[in-house]
Amino acid sequence: MALNYTDTAVLLAAYKEQKAPNTFLQSRYFPDGTVFTTAQVLVEYKDGNQKLAPFVSPEVGGKVVRRNGYEANAYKPAFIAPKRALTIDNLTQKGFGEALYGELTPAERDVKITADDLTEMDEMIVRRHEQMCAQVLQENALTMNHYGDDNKLVETKKIEYFNGVNEAVYTSSAKWNTADADIVGEVAAIAKILTKRGLPATDVILGSEAADAFLNNEKIQKLLDNRNYNIGTVDPTENFPEATFLGVINCKGRKMNFIQYDATYEDENGADTPYINPKDIIVTAPGCGVTNYGSISQINYGELNFTTYTEKRVPLYDVEGQVRTIALRTAPLVQPKHKNAFIKATVL
Repeated sequence: MALNYTDTAVLLAAYKEQKAPNTFLQSRYFPDGTVFTTAQVLVEYKDGNQKLAPFVSPEVGGKVVRRNGYEANAYKPAFIAPKRALTIDNLTQKGFGEALYGELTPAERDVKITADDLTEMDEMIVRRHEQMCAQVLQENALTMNHYGDDNKLVETKKIEYFNGVNEAVYTSSAKWNTADADIVGEVAAIAKILTKRGLPATDVILGSEAADAFLNNEKIQKLLDNRNYNIGTVDPTENFPEATFLGVINCKGRKMNFIQYDATYEDENGADTPYINPKDIIVTAPGCGVTNYGSISQINYGELNFTTYTEKRVPLYDVEGQVRTIALRTAPLVQPKHKNAFIKATVL
């Protein structure tokens, strides 16, 4: 049976059957959370907690302790909607990878092109999602540039996950490619800041140049020369070829995973751009944040009223003149679970 690409429910079901691609930063640090039934997403985060329970006299019922700082704000998340057009020429011409004398009918080719378009658009969304995760880790903020149909910038939205001064930044005392560099001590100092906030610190994400400096450091080489350094540990990058597990190092009592991440994407100007600044490191822990989603409201083809979908992705079929289009729409919001749950340092 041919795919009814005019029916959003059918397209949505077809999309869900695909194996969803995943990427390292989003999967490890900002896994999927709630899909809200509204267009706005509730952002909730609080301070870490290192308080002790108080001693009290047995005759006293208890001692009141103050709750930690807590914030909740509603934001309208980024709206991402890549779109592809299909003309009669696309249906009559041989497709990429199709035999020269392929016997696909226009209707069959239509189904194949639609499925391929949904897959490619989903991959584009995944890369945008990963870029959002990288930006939050490095800036403790999220900037969303929204464009119109004419590819002109319509609106810029920025969410800062801090008030006033960004405390998720650490100033390196010595560049890691110098003789004075104390990599272990510096990572331990950054991790200590997080643990004093009551937050975990287990991972050091390194940009490509920071990773080179790390591996070329003589003290680090001696530590990594211990052949038993990774026995009993699980490689957190095993399913992600763009991330490289460099090893576990005891940084003054804290066992830290050092992970090189040098994946890139093509920006709006066509330039090959790394997700993580090559000169930066980020100290954090898995699950430091979450990705929540807003609902998607749209008028489906052949209908007059809006339908709201509580889904992570929603396809939309439409017709413009003699051209039909297929779009894939999503409204994700990448956010930390706690204030300043990660710390960035420029080490070169």
